[in-house]
Amino acid sequence: MNHRLLSSVCGAALLACIVPARADTPFTGVVQLSVGAGSTSGGGPLASVVDDPVNVDLKAKGLWNLGGELDVQVDLFHERASNLFSVDGKDSAANLGGAVHLIHSVENRARLGLAGSLWSNDTLVGAGIRSEARYGLGALEGQFFDTHWTVSGQMGLFDQIGCDAPCGGTIADGTYIQGKIRYFINDNTSLSLATTQMWGSLNLDDPLFSGKALSDSTSHTMWRVEAEHRLANTPLSGLIAFSHERNETDFNNITLDTNTVWLGVRFYLDQPTLRANDRSGAEFETPTFGNILEGAGVTSGSYLPPSPPGPYFPPA
Repeated sequence: MNHRLLSSVCGAALLACIVPARADTPFTGVVQLSVGAGSTSGGGPLASVVDDPVNVDLKAKGLWNLGGELDVQVDLFHERASNLFSVDGKDSAANLGGAVHLIHSVENRARLGLAGSLWSNDTLVGAGIRSEARYGLGALEGQFFDTHWTVSGQMGLFDQIGCDAPCGGTIADGTYIQGKIRYFINDNTSLSLATTQMWGSLNLDDPLFSGKALSDSTSHTMWRVEAEHRLANTPLSGLIAFSHERNETDFNNITLDTNTVWLGVRFYLDQPTLRANDRSGAEFETPTFGNILEGAGVTSGSYLPPSPPGPYFPPA
């Protein structure tokens, strides 16, 4: 991973933390660790090389009140996916980054925000070949709630701001929308449904693709059902979830469908219940788009099989 990016993200997060802390403003936070075991099926040239991924997801989020109805939330996240493809066992990839949310509360009915994020993706480009792509993201977000229900959403765009060669087949930019509905059975038990839709374009400005008339569009669709319960008189909760992810690329007409079962734990700091954290804590999310960025080069069709060497392109 890119250490300069990590240093920049950590520095920005630290600065955002220190300034409010000196004013002795209220702080709340959440730490999450979850593990997912998936099953993937593929269409197109990659049908024979897809594998069943194992995902590890670590997040830490903190929220500070800046005074009145204004809050700032800072996120750090790291995700690692293994067994994405059957590529000589060298098929793990990861992302690492951070985000900042500026949030304004509207009475006790809603929260509205602006979000920005920087992160780095260690991406698979081919058999034993990988690249590191760096991205920036900007978004509008909102959250609306009543006694038992919370509805939240986010829309934004992202762009590749750097890439270590080879970059062919990595995702260059995109737009997205996401939404989430959450129902509270009681203060410490909830059910939720979250969805994300992303439309992107591939980076085909690479000698590997020179002179070829290619389509560069790609898309990512995800939905996730989750149940969470917080243990009585503790800051810990457990979660179980099921997600479905579909990644499509016009180049080579590739489709990948992944179903994943997740188990995880969350630690809540200075929040009495799940419902309280949902309405006043570090609850906003910034998407990382499943495994499409980590496996972008392979998914796009620039897969380099071990034998014979060289890129795979379908017959003209």
